[in-house]
Amino acid sequence: MRPRRLAMAAAAPIELVIFDCDGVLVDSEVISNRVIVQGLAAIGCPLDEATVGRRFVGRSYQTMARELEAELGRPLPERFVENLEAATLDLLARELQPTRGIAAALARLDRQRCVASSSSVAWIDLCLERTGLSQLVGQHRFSASMVAHGKPAPDLFLHAAATLGVAPAQCLVIEDSEPGLQAGLAAAMRVVGFVGGSHVPDAALHADRLRTLGAAATLADLADLPLLVADLAGG
Repeated sequence: MRPRRLAMAAAAPIELVIFDCDGVLVDSEVISNRVIVQGLAAIGCPLDEATVGRRFVGRSYQTMARELEAELGRPLPERFVENLEAATLDLLARELQPTRGIAAALARLDRQRCVASSSSVAWIDLCLERTGLSQLVGQHRFSASMVAHGKPAPDLFLHAAATLGVAPAQCLVIEDSEPGLQAGLAAAMRVVGFVGGSHVPDAALHADRLRTLGAAATLADLADLPLLVADLAGG
């Protein structure tokens, strides 16, 4: 699938590319979804991986826990979120792989970049170190734990841009999830929807959905990202 973009009235310079981590930089969503399903089954809350992916991809474990507690009408077990994250981190350390094409894309990308993720800083660091992406991504990593409201609120992306001194209009967000897309748009940033992760069951359908919601472009192969960034920025 070649990158697809919407017609834009005028190109603005892109000074900062903001990457989501899970499902964009690293192929972690299928791993975390598997652990979530197992953890929920153990407390009598059976959900399949497709449902977990549809409902919670792109959102923090804390947000997921609050929603589940409201639905169940009872608190989750003590340290449920912490234990779930620890189990996932253990599995990531053993199985995680970089997303196909991302290393080549980062090596060719000629813009400043950072990570802004719903996951914790420890999670982000582990993912980047495990996949050999740490140096390619750089030192700037932002977690939802740093702001009052996580995705789909714009807080995290706005915090990243403000910290690095870049105007929102000059930022481009790379996201795979609807909450991430919504957060980027709410921050008045352009968003590219990545649809090539192994957790996406139908790339064409997901691309259509993200474009309908306002993505400036979608792509299935991150190796195409540098050219797409140049195209969106007008060269």
